[in-house]
Amino acid sequence: MLVAGNERGGGASHLLALSAACHDDGERAFYFLVVGRGYLQERLSQTGVDCLILDGGMRQVAGNLIRFLRDEKTRRPLQRIFLHAHGPRMNVLACFAAKRSGVAWTSTLHSDPATDFLPSRLKTLLFARLNVSCLRRATAIFAVNQELISIVPGKPVFKVRNGALLQANSVDEETSRQRLRSQLGISSESFVIGMAVRLVPVKDIPTALRALALLDHPDVHLAIAGDGPMRAELEQLRQDLNLVQRVHFLGFLSPIGDFLAGLDIHVMSSVSEGTGLSILEAGYYGVPNVGTDIAGIRQLITDNETGFLFPAGDAQALADAWQRLFVDSVLRKRLAEAFKSRVLPLYAPRAMLDSYRTGYEQLEV
Repeated sequence: MLVAGNERGGGASHLLALSAACHDDGERAFYFLVVGRGYLQERLSQTGVDCLILDGGMRQVAGNLIRFLRDEKTRRPLQRIFLHAHGPRMNVLACFAAKRSGVAWTSTLHSDPATDFLPSRLKTLLFARLNVSCLRRATAIFAVNQELISIVPGKPVFKVRNGALLQANSVDEETSRQRLRSQLGISSESFVIGMAVRLVPVKDIPTALRALALLDHPDVHLAIAGDGPMRAELEQLRQDLNLVQRVHFLGFLSPIGDFLAGLDIHVMSSVSEGTGLSILEAGYYGVPNVGTDIAGIRQLITDNETGFLFPAGDAQALADAWQRLFVDSVLRKRLAEAFKSRVLPLYAPRAMLDSYRTGYEQLEV
């Protein structure tokens, strides 16, 4: 597995769940090659899985990676070796290194390449095309939702559901609720909607802010856990909408469980998603979910059964969904319980590991 050490968000959660499943199952066929250091590198180093950190500039990293792959081919001449990349930068690196070392390579698509570099039109034109061009040279593709399967036609494609590494919160729900409201500096009775999200265009956080402005309930708040390049722009929008007292930016939080457990509603307003992992995490803590009606979220939420869906970019529809949940605690509980019983079992880390194994078994034939 070739991964970026500074990865955060859904891709990091996917890999941490996979590493945990490998460790728990005694799986030694997966080796993690970590490019650089950061959040994911630190977390992987704590899991006990086989892990090699590749430091230095890209030329040095590429050279070390090619030598490692050639050594592995020499050491295991009867086995087929796959280099498996995660993320656009790693796809380009894998394509280059695999060709020069003579190994096969594959990739997991976590998101639509067309949205990976928003809002930069230049980066989208150059890097997204480079990414897709490299993916066309891969031996096979793994994809986290059905919509992504069609991005690289003519290749073997295997669906692998994201696994969620879910851990029980260290405190009870009421303690989490009071901690969050104290952190926000609001009443202990305040109603809090939350997002755990990178502050980037594809997450369409402005729609959530505009939806909050449509709610005629001054003690309903929006708490945003995450950071990113749009923070200043979003803070300006908060001011323009007169929501300074009701929208709270908390920065990146890890672990995220205490934050999610303290919410009344969790929302994901993305215009594109591989799989909304924070939806799984919020559902685990018994928080009802509202998400956009797109493939990566629709596979998790059945509208009015395990949560609410709304059209991407439609602030009024989102506000309407929040209003229904705000006034009806029985509905909130019903949706949360249905999500726990019907959705969560499908996204266990072991199930994800089994999907990878199945894909590679078919490639070995």
